[in-house]
Amino acid sequence: MLKVRVRDSSVVKPKEETPKVFLWTSNIDQLYVKHVQAVYFYRRPALTSYSSSCSDDFFNSTILKDGLSKALVTHYPIAGRLKRNESGRAEIECTGEGVIFIEAETDSLIKDLGEFTPNEQLMPISFTSISHLVVDGVCGVNFFNAWSELCRGVDNTRPIPFFDRTVLRARDPPIVSFPHMEYKPPSMNIPPPLPFDSVHEVIAGHIWRCSCKARELKDDQETMISIPLDYRSRSRPPLPDGYFGNAIFHLTPTAISGDIVSKPLCYAVNLIHEIFMMSTNNEYFRSALDFLELHPNIYTLAKSTQTFNGCNIRNSSWVKLPLYEADFGWGPPLYVGPGVIGLAGRSFLTPNPPGSGGGFSLIISLESDYHMNLFREHFYDI
Repeated sequence: MLKVRVRDSSVVKPKEETPKVFLWTSNIDQLYVKHVQAVYFYRRPALTSYSSSCSDDFFNSTILKDGLSKALVTHYPIAGRLKRNESGRAEIECTGEGVIFIEAETDSLIKDLGEFTPNEQLMPISFTSISHLVVDGVCGVNFFNAWSELCRGVDNTRPIPFFDRTVLRARDPPIVSFPHMEYKPPSMNIPPPLPFDSVHEVIAGHIWRCSCKARELKDDQETMISIPLDYRSRSRPPLPDGYFGNAIFHLTPTAISGDIVSKPLCYAVNLIHEIFMMSTNNEYFRSALDFLELHPNIYTLAKSTQTFNGCNIRNSSWVKLPLYEADFGWGPPLYVGPGVIGLAGRSFLTPNPPGSGGGFSLIISLESDYHMNLFREHFYDI
């Protein structure tokens, strides 16, 4: 069992005074009631004359806190607090109060975590947890990389964060042009529990198909796969550079489990491809914002649409995120992945570390070891 000891806990505030304002949040922001959590593993570098920083100060907390305080100046909403306005809508109050910085240690080995090699003492880990209402994966990774650059003494050349989320405000009046199955609560007609592009489309289709087989769904069970897509460059016009907020919309093809399982893989892939084509239709995204505007209780909707256990699945791709650019001065991370999966039915595609031959890894959680063993069997049976 992994034993972790907390050495210190402190609050890091922006290094300079920051604006004290309230930031309006979009309907898409309101859907995300959980935290974005990621874990970064780093190996102590060998000390050479070419090292960018001395190995003796490996992950020195003073350096990390100083860089973080600078990063919070340009990304000041992260140093604020969430609150609800008079109507109950969540907003970001930019107070400059800062973020919690925790230092912990362990004597455990990498092998204690499972499928990690080689067998050496666990290197420092950077674990981040930020409210998903404040950031999505894109701006969260950009913030983390900006922090690492400031720790290295590199000038931040990234786009200035754009905080005005009203560019994703619903239309007046709202116009809903599509059924938006992505916001339909999951059907629960399931058996009792047991003791990216074209490449992304194929992989997602295979994951969907294998999960239906592993869960042994009834032939008439409705099932869906939810695939988050970044709207920034797909918007017409594109969202401003550095848009700081959630710009992730979900495309959700739906089918009958019997068809997904009995028909060739190309059937599931074609369903995904057809709905991916909607990502070229600006009206679809605007319609989604309007649909959420008209929903009587978006908070109830947020909870129901994040339930995937039983028959549905979500596949998030981190493949194009610059995860391995987070070099704090001691080299890039050895591994980056989600910190917590939490719910059965969640899956992630993550890029493999540079120098490992390329490709990506699949991280997935199902209801039990029984289902996971079946999934593994079907996944490699191509």
